[in-house]
Amino acid sequence: MGYSESYPNKEPATPFLNLDQLSALRAVFTEEVTSFKDGMTTLQNALRLFQEYMIGAGKEDAQRQIQDYMHVLNQQMKYVEFFSEVGGAALPTHEILSSALTECREMLHANFAYQVKTVELEPGREVAYYEKAVDYLQQCPDSQVCKTKLAQAHVHMAKLANDDTTAAIEHYVAAIGYDKTLAEVYEKLGQLFQQGGEYSKEASIAKQC
Repeated sequence: MGYSESYPNKEPATPFLNLDQLSALRAVFTEEVTSFKDGMTTLQNALRLFQEYMIGAGKEDAQRQIQDYMHVLNQQMKYVEFFSEVGGAALPTHEILSSALTECREMLHANFAYQVKTVELEPGREVAYYEKAVDYLQQCPDSQVCKTKLAQAHVHMAKLANDDTTAAIEHYVAAIGYDKTLAEVYEKLGQLFQQGGEYSKEASIAKQC
C-alpha cells in the first residue's frame, strides 16, 4: 500500500509474545477430543508448549516442574493402556477429562481477553506491528478499550502511509469507525481531502461516521 517508515525503528525481538503463546495454547485446546487418548494428547501438547515458553534464564525451576508433569502424564497414559489391555477393558471415555479440558479452555480464553485489553501500543513502530495489534484487538470486538486501541492503531498506520493518500484516508476512516471522538482525525481527513481537490468516496464515508 505504499507505506514507508517515518518513525525511528524501535522493533523488539518479538512483539505481542504473550498473545502469540496464548493463541498457540488456545489452538491446542480447540482440537476435537473424541477419546480418552485424544484428551491426554491435548494435555501433552499443551505441556510441550509450556516447556518451550519456559526456556531462558530464571525459568529453570518452572521447566523442571513441567517436565515432571509431562513424565507423570506419560506414565499415567501407559498405566491406563497397560491395565486396559491386560484386563481386556476399553480405555476410559474422554468425558473423564472433559472437566479439566473445559477449565483449561475457559482459563486461556479469559487470560487471552485480559492480555488483549491490556495491550499498550508503542509509538514509532512499523506497519506490521500495528497490523498485528489490530488482528489481536479485533478478537475482543465488544470491548470499548479494544475499540479505542484499534482507533489508535489505525491512526499510527495512517501517519506511516506518508504520500499514499488513499491508504491514509482508509486508516483515518477506520479509526473514526472505532472512536468518533478523535478531533485530530477529522482535521487530518479534511486536510487530505483538501489536498486532493475534491471529496472522494472515502470522504463520503467519513461524513457518515
